[in-house]
Amino acid sequence: MKEDTGEIVLSKNVKLSKIEYNDILTRRLFLHLDGKRKLSEIISKLGISDSEAVEIIKNFLKNNYVSVVYPPDFDLSALGISSTNTDNSKLYSNQELDEKLNVILKEYLGPLSVPAVKKDLLSTTDKKAFGDKLISYMKYISDEEDKKNYLNEINNYLQGEQNG
Repeated sequence: MKEDTGEIVLSKNVKLSKIEYNDILTRRLFLHLDGKRKLSEIISKLGISDSEAVEIIKNFLKNNYVSVVYPPDFDLSALGISSTNTDNSKLYSNQELDEKLNVILKEYLGPLSVPAVKKDLLSTTDKKAFGDKLISYMKYISDEEDKKNYLNEINNYLQGEQNG
């Protein structure tokens, strides 16, 4: 494996059920991609050959199942992937939700639900899907007045995101 490709860190863009590969090796590798550990560390832990790992990762990147977290300027052409197939700069996913959104979620969904919601939102790579998910959480609010207020605050938040 090329020295630089082992030092990349990948995070998942989709859930395991969305990937089209059924072999155990591919699925195990996918499960270990956490956005924190280097690819070389994961590969050595799983005992996968470098060439197998490169092929699996190429397929993940081509299908946009994963994105490169580190280094942020990683050139996909190092793996023989055209940068037009996957543009990591357009991913909406941030590693943290901003404070304004945290406050809204805590107020309407409760502080205990925020970590689960945050994990779900951070797995989203598309701005429209991000907004749709935020709106879908309204189903967990029982009071009708709170539902209206939540929807208004989320819409205002999303409008601010578009203008900002």
